[in-house]
Amino acid sequence: MTDEGGRVRLAREGAGACGDLGTILPHAVGAMTVAGLSPTGVLFGFGTFLLGSGLFYRLPMAVQPMKAVSAVMLTGGLAPGEVAAAGIVIGAVLLVLGAIGAIGRLARMIPQSVTAGLQLGLGLSMAMLGLGLVLKTPWLGLGSLVLLLLLMRPRRSPRHL
Repeated sequence: MTDEGGRVRLAREGAGACGDLGTILPHAVGAMTVAGLSPTGVLFGFGTFLLGSGLFYRLPMAVQPMKAVSAVMLTGGLAPGEVAAAGIVIGAVLLVLGAIGAIGRLARMIPQSVTAGLQLGLGLSMAMLGLGLVLKTPWLGLGSLVLLLLLMRPRRSPRHL
């Protein structure tokens, strides 16, 4: 592989490594600020499970199931104890389903319309929460929007390689 190819590959790996920051970071910040979870617990939990799953599967992977719980927490007002209980239950269920090889069968049994409806409902709830926060502090919301638009402009960034 040429040096140019190596740099492109490294840039793609870097972009992939940061790919989930756009969703994990807002959820983590929301968990700490909106829901009042302890920053130590949130960050330690994310870090521990990212490292654990990466070592177990021998590849870096994000901890996805808690994103749905995070969305419900932010929009529905779950208490920190309820979030912890949801994490334990989800972890136990996924562990059992994975151990018996039933995750694929269960996923095929759930209609796509149910999944899409849940995603749409949570997405709309999060959008309304975000709109409310922007209206509460418009200077921060507009500043974030301008920054987002500016960051989308460069054509020579790892996401375009």
